[in-house]
Amino acid sequence: MNHTPRVARVLRLTSLAAVIGISTALAACADKAFTPSQATLSRKFSLQITATGLLSQVATKPLFLMVGAVYRGPPQGTEDDGIRILSLTWSRVVQGTQSVTLPVDIAPCLADATRLGSKDGCTMYLAAGILPDSFNITTDSGGKDPFMNAYDVQFPIGPFDVVPGRAPTIPAIDLSLSRFGAVAWEKDEALRLGGAVSPNAQSGVLGIAPLSGYTNGAGSTVIFALSRGSDFPAPTNNQINNFQTYPQLQINQNGKWRRLTATTAATSTNFNDVSALTEGDVYISSTGGLYHYDGSAIAKVAAVTDSLNSVASVTAGTSRYVIAGGEGGVVWIGNTATWQRYTVGVTTRIDGVCITGPNEAFASSSTNGGLFRFNGTTWTSVPGPTNSAKLDLQCPAAGQAYVLTQNGPLLRWSGTGWTQLSTTGLSPGRLIRWGVLSSNEIYAYGDSANVDRAFYRFDGATWREISRLRFTQSGGRPWPDARGGGAYVLSSFGRVERMTATSATAISYMPPLRDAIMTSATSAFVVGWNAFLARWDGVKWTVDAPPPATQTIRILQGVWSDGPKNAWAVGNSNTIYRYDGTGWSVVSDFSKQLSGTPDSYNGVWGSGADVWIAGSAGITHCRSTTSCSVESGGNVMYGLWGSSSSNIFAIGAGGRIQRYNGTAWTTMNSPTSRTLVRISGSGASDVWAVGDSVLVHYDGTQWTDVPLTFKTSWLASRAPSSLQNLFQLGLWARGPKELYMGGDNGQISRWDGTEWREVTLGEPYLRRIIAITGAGGCAIAITEGQTDFVQPTVWRGIGPSGCQSSPMVGPTNWP
Repeated sequence: MNHTPRVARVLRLTSLAAVIGISTALAACADKAFTPSQATLSRKFSLQITATGLLSQVATKPLFLMVGAVYRGPPQGTEDDGIRILSLTWSRVVQGTQSVTLPVDIAPCLADATRLGSKDGCTMYLAAGILPDSFNITTDSGGKDPFMNAYDVQFPIGPFDVVPGRAPTIPAIDLSLSRFGAVAWEKDEALRLGGAVSPNAQSGVLGIAPLSGYTNGAGSTVIFALSRGSDFPAPTNNQINNFQTYPQLQINQNGKWRRLTATTAATSTNFNDVSALTEGDVYISSTGGLYHYDGSAIAKVAAVTDSLNSVASVTAGTSRYVIAGGEGGVVWIGNTATWQRYTVGVTTRIDGVCITGPNEAFASSSTNGGLFRFNGTTWTSVPGPTNSAKLDLQCPAAGQAYVLTQNGPLLRWSGTGWTQLSTTGLSPGRLIRWGVLSSNEIYAYGDSANVDRAFYRFDGATWREISRLRFTQSGGRPWPDARGGGAYVLSSFGRVERMTATSATAISYMPPLRDAIMTSATSAFVVGWNAFLARWDGVKWTVDAPPPATQTIRILQGVWSDGPKNAWAVGNSNTIYRYDGTGWSVVSDFSKQLSGTPDSYNGVWGSGADVWIAGSAGITHCRSTTSCSVESGGNVMYGLWGSSSSNIFAIGAGGRIQRYNGTAWTTMNSPTSRTLVRISGSGASDVWAVGDSVLVHYDGTQWTDVPLTFKTSWLASRAPSSLQNLFQLGLWARGPKELYMGGDNGQISRWDGTEWREVTLGEPYLRRIIAITGAGGCAIAITEGQTDFVQPTVWRGIGPSGCQSSPMVGPTNWP
């Protein structure tokens, strides 16, 4: 684990050259007040700080005491705070008394005509902090904030007007190992199945080609999928403003994804379909023609020039054949070396193709329902249902072809025409998609009313249901695995499901998360799209299925809990779920509007058995799982937080702020007209709210606007989320001098009562931090997928005692 600082937001350590001049000797320890002695009135003086009674933790947790001297000048640019380093030194914290000598030369300050403060001397400030031993002063100093992962930091201490012959009076410096709830943040992927570069929530998987036995002889399946992304994993600020995305080939080997970006393709090119002959012989249809992956790079097949929608391939004997369908009835066929262009009897797009060898191929058009067969020389139309879109065209062997008709029969090629396949065993009312391995092994699935997905296997005579999962979002056709058996289903949100003869399981999934609540080191809940429900028990995450018979397309926007046996989740279409320690139940949904008012719920907060819910139609109060009513209607509200059941704050559109006194809601004076979305507090006189480029604070008397300087302006959301029209940012107030706020580009910043400091790695991940929560010396932050950049799904906030210092254990089952 490495808690190394990466980006400066307070101290920019631009020069650590050896200096001579004013000498300051210090000694410090944790959890004590340090009282310096009076310095002597001379050009050189020392401030003696004595430390005793160090914590026992120091013996097992090496720490640094770092002390620096700085002065201020005018900011140089929009991201310069004007701080100029005079000197910096550090020493290991050990048990007993210790002393640190801080050489300071104020000559650079006196020579700087633009310095702020005293013009007769140097107005100097001190900074002190306790750092983990992972900080390396040699490698981690230039341009970085040394106090980014500090256990405690005090800055600024001062000002002190320093001139030769005049010594400053330095106050006590109080440092503590337990000052902050999170001393470091680490990336974690426990809530993403398939690894850190699995397909994301937006692009999803567009095509897939499973191959068993082709992973360097290891025998595990290789899966090829398509997406879009940049050619750099984490863009710089300049790249963010000018970045381009390219089509990508994603490869899943041994359960983990990796990405290959086609930087030679035009940025406007989209990959549409993929077919693999071997691990190093993969063809991709695209709007820019046909592309080939040889195991190391992606290159365009120069001979094929048309925009292509579909592609398929086959090995026949010792030869390999590829077919691709395009716009205007165009079909290309090649043996990987030479290519021939054909047109079939339609002018519409060819979005289904398959081939069994040089003398047999099929093509279909979903636009006019046409079906066509190639005999090695010419294309002819073949009989079949007309005026019906054709889906999932497949040719498992010579003389065999299968195709689905939308909302119609399942068809098999008889040699002269199409015959209907038996549907015995298939559940009625489900739109079937299939993958054909042979006439005696066909896999299929069908979704039902957005409630569940059923999986089936055909043995040549009848269909048999093999499994059900609770995911129903935008599935494509199954891709059969001719070498390993079974088939794979692709869906949106990077979801890939594998079917075998006896089961169906998810092997890849990036759930779009929306909210989180942590009540202790052993209890946390996370919710999101597709009725996503996850629980943390201190050991591992568990993903729960939504309540039986409920629609899984619901977006859960908010969650609240006061312990592992009591949680409430809310979302769109009047959705309210309750967890009682054993399972989730429905309190309200679209068909059971308990409040009597149609609403989409955005946030929830509770106290004991009572919960209050912020929604687009106002504020709803649930006194039990059977009694909910609208308490304050007519306004779009997004978030709630309370210090007690008789002191609750609600925020919403137009900067609206309301307060509940235990009896009634009243409107408070708001300092902003901008939308407020997240709210958190540490007490009745310390409440914060964040929203559309605005941050406000309540001190127990009034709400005030907190100006967004360069250190905080990049934290606030400036545009609606791409996944939901909310300015939703993470916000967690742990104490009056400890506030954490998330930003659009993956940053988390901490307010310590004096300064804002960035505490996550400063690379702009372009994944919004939408929720931050913590308790019991632990914290987590969750992110929302906005782009296809590589980025974490969860940030673990590591507490001073080491809570969550190890990667979280992910779910064993993804329903």
